[in-house]
Amino acid sequence: MHISNPCRVARRPWPSKTLTFLARLRHDRIVAPFVLEGLINGTAFIAWVGQCLDH
Repeated sequence: MHISNPCRVARRPWPSKTLTFLARLRHDRIVAPFVLEGLINGTAFIAWVGQCLDH
């Protein structure tokens, strides 16, 4: 006996993309927003800290 799944989600023809959003939050604003396509690694994080937070 075959039972279909009513909650099945249709597959999309395009590949999914992962975006990483990084920012410093202050009580009144967002500072140094950064969006990176893909997952963040140590090199990208250190570069963001050095360029955006050391001021």
